[in-house]
Amino acid sequence: MVFMCLLLEKFHTVTATSKLFTSLVVLEAYIRNHNSNTSLLPHGGPFKPGKATGPDDVAAELWKSRHWNSAQWLTAFLNKIVEEKKTPVDWQRSTTVPIWKRKGNPAECANYRPIRLLSHNMKVFERIIDRRIRDIIRVSRNQCGFVANCGTTDAIHAARLLMEKHSEKQKPLHLAFLDLEKAFDRVPHEAIWYALRWHGVPEELIEWVRILYADPRSRVQAAAGTSAEFPISVGVHQGSALSPLLFILVMDAITRDLQRPAPWTLLYADDVMLASEQKEDLQRQTQAWSERLARFGLRLNVKKTEYMTTNPDELSTIHVDGNDLRRTDYFKYLGSTLSADGNLAHEVVARVNATWLKWRSMTGVLCDKNIPDRFKSKVYRAVVRSVALYGAECWPATKEVERRLSVMETKMLRWTAGVTRADRIRNEKIRERFGIAPIADKLRETRLRWYGHVLRANEDTICKVGLDLEVPGKRRKASVRAVCQATVASVQATVA
Repeated sequence: MVFMCLLLEKFHTVTATSKLFTSLVVLEAYIRNHNSNTSLLPHGGPFKPGKATGPDDVAAELWKSRHWNSAQWLTAFLNKIVEEKKTPVDWQRSTTVPIWKRKGNPAECANYRPIRLLSHNMKVFERIIDRRIRDIIRVSRNQCGFVANCGTTDAIHAARLLMEKHSEKQKPLHLAFLDLEKAFDRVPHEAIWYALRWHGVPEELIEWVRILYADPRSRVQAAAGTSAEFPISVGVHQGSALSPLLFILVMDAITRDLQRPAPWTLLYADDVMLASEQKEDLQRQTQAWSERLARFGLRLNVKKTEYMTTNPDELSTIHVDGNDLRRTDYFKYLGSTLSADGNLAHEVVARVNATWLKWRSMTGVLCDKNIPDRFKSKVYRAVVRSVALYGAECWPATKEVERRLSVMETKMLRWTAGVTRADRIRNEKIRERFGIAPIADKLRETRLRWYGHVLRANEDTICKVGLDLEVPGKRRKASVRAVCQATVASVQATVA
């Protein structure tokens, strides 16, 4: 309580010069969702406990307290910002902390991910703006990133079905996976205002966004010390609650006329997949995207942009701005490996390796004999097995895939239990000890649940469009590859 009072006193001191209070109610969307105004978002919302503070040193826990009317005070404070069109100095400042990506040379700056510490109070204002803008705009259905009822699984599902259906009808498919160079950090502020107006956002809301982008400055804090402040004149705010929405609005506004109907064009924030049955058409699309992005201050990273085709007789690649794109037979798209031949071997190997890495990172808990088996089971299911089953909803899985996952899980559970084959304890007994169902059963359950989700989805959603896609041509006889629909049918038969 003493700590909270000190924070409150400091915050009143920091904001006293801002001349608070006015009449507009900008927090009504939050307040009306709670039974009491005595605490602002007491059950979570943007205020998650234990988060690092921004330049104002105001902890999120301050606004969750029920000991004072935080909602009323913060409402008046934010309304004053809207009236005066000026933010506190601490909102314009931030601290950037570089975090090593755990890959590459630690001496190179490119191998660090910058984490920017911002004011929690500013994030409340950003979420209010975010909600109001989302009530107005309508983003292209090709965009799966930072939109409601859509995610990575939808995009992976559509991409896999597109490839499988062309393989089934013996038709070639050409794909380009575009990589934007530091996309979030290169967006010009003028492009943000253009995108907001393009989507019909009222000038009042645009002015609120401009307030947040007025004279932003940051400093870098590292082990060697803290740098001097420097201005930020380009890019969306890193770590901001509003930045994801602003970025997808920019991408939508500048490329809407270039986007083909889903699933021929798929976007997840700055990850873009272009597909075509003709290589020359894909060449034109890729070049057009490169030119359009450059026109609005964004840049295509040619070194990381890759080309893939399902036609084994196609030996050449496509080029952008005179540079040949790297050709590949498999590509890691949104964390799931797509193979040109439709084989799941690379994806299964990647999942198994990633799962082992996650399991090893949790051995301090999973292999501790002093921790109850029930708790170990919860940790394994929530942290480890979720890695193994990432993207599994879209797998045309076979018995071999199930076998490899089962072997991996059995080894992990035996190590967790501290037993070996010499102990002659059956796998079923170990599973009963931890209360964990076989991963093969969970794989079937996951696919069937996803299939039901797709059937219930609206007709214009990415996942439904991919399922209903019809590719003209003659179906191949005696196909050895299992497609998603056939896999789901077998799962339904097993459940029945």
